[in-house]
Amino acid sequence: MSPGTLHFFCGRIASGKTTAARALAADLHAVMICEDEWLAGLFDGAQTFEQYLDRRKRIRSILEVQVPQVLAAGASVVFDFAGNTRRDRGWARSLADAAGARHALHVLAADESTCRDRLKVRNETQPAGIYWGPVSEQLFDQVNAYFQAPQLDEDLTIAVVR
Repeated sequence: MSPGTLHFFCGRIASGKTTAARALAADLHAVMICEDEWLAGLFDGAQTFEQYLDRRKRIRSILEVQVPQVLAAGASVVFDFAGNTRRDRGWARSLADAAGARHALHVLAADESTCRDRLKVRNETQPAGIYWGPVSEQLFDQVNAYFQAPQLDEDLTIAVVR
């Protein structure tokens, strides 16, 4: 049996990562792992960016063990996270490499203005399943300051989603 493929996403807050990840996981009959769901289920979210980083680290320490096993068993995995910085993309890629699996980085091409508009709607409507608290303009700016577009020297398999 050949290993599955690890799919992960790159895009600003409210670029459509969760919507795209859910659709892809359904199309591929893949295992979907949504970081926001883990944060909400284990920790009731995160109130600060620093708290998010700590909790993310704890979640990823578990995924580092489990995901390569799932991939090696032949199932594909869709991460609704892990692609917004070079370091995050390297981490996700290392999980695929550990299993001898393929990877695909799905880049959402929504610009900052579009993302701000979508964020406002998301904060107002609080959609079930993807909403665990309001994201302020300040937090939007703080998180997006870390955003790094993928570069050719990262040697990633990239699909652009418009």
